[in-house]
Amino acid sequence: MCRGIRCRRAKLIISARRKDRIDALASRLKREFGTAVLTMQLDVRDQSAVEKAFTTLPASWEAIDVLVNNAGLSRGLDRLHEGKLLDWEEMIDTNIKGLLYVSRAVLPGMVKRASGTVINIGSIAGHDVYPGGNVYCATKHAVDAITRCLRMDLVDTLSGCARSTRAWSRRNSALCASGEMPKGQRRCTKTCRRSRPQMLLRR
Repeated sequence: MCRGIRCRRAKLIISARRKDRIDALASRLKREFGTAVLTMQLDVRDQSAVEKAFTTLPASWEAIDVLVNNAGLSRGLDRLHEGKLLDWEEMIDTNIKGLLYVSRAVLPGMVKRASGTVINIGSIAGHDVYPGGNVYCATKHAVDAITRCLRMDLVDTLSGCARSTRAWSRRNSALCASGEMPKGQRRCTKTCRRSRPQMLLRR
C-alpha cells in the first residue's frame, strides 16, 4: 500500500486511539516513502469525536478519495450464555458502530464529488463461524452485509461520473485464495490483521 501511495503521490490520514503509535508510523512513512501524513487521535466508538474529527479537517485534507475501515477487535471465546456483556459491547461498538460512524462522516463528501472508494476490512469470521465466536462472527457478518448494502445505496451516485463510488469488503487471505471474490475486485494478498488504525487516502 505504501508503495502505491508513493506512486500516486497521495496524502494519508491515519487515525487511532494510540497517538504515539500513529505518530511513529507517520514518521516512518515520511522517511521511507516521502508520504504526506496527517495523524488523528480518535476512538471510532465515540460518534461525537468522529464527527468533530472529520468536520474540522484542514481544507487541503477534506476531499477524501479512499476510506479504509479497518478498526476492529475480538474479545473472548465464551459460549453465548456465559458471555461477558462488556466484551459484546466493545466488539459491537468498534466493529459495527465505529465503521458506521466513520462511513457516515466521510461518505457525504464522496457522494457530493461523485467519486470515491470505501474498503471495509472483513474477516473469514464474516463468512463462517467457530466455537465461541458468536458475537465477533456476528459483527463481521454485519460488516459484509453493510458493505453489500452500501453498494446498493451508492449505485445512483455514478451518473455522469468517470470514476465510480464503490465499496467492498476485503476478507483474509484464506478466503481470498479460494477465488470467491466478486468479479472485478482484486484479491487480498495478505492476511488482514485486526485492530489496525484507520487509514484514509487523498490525492
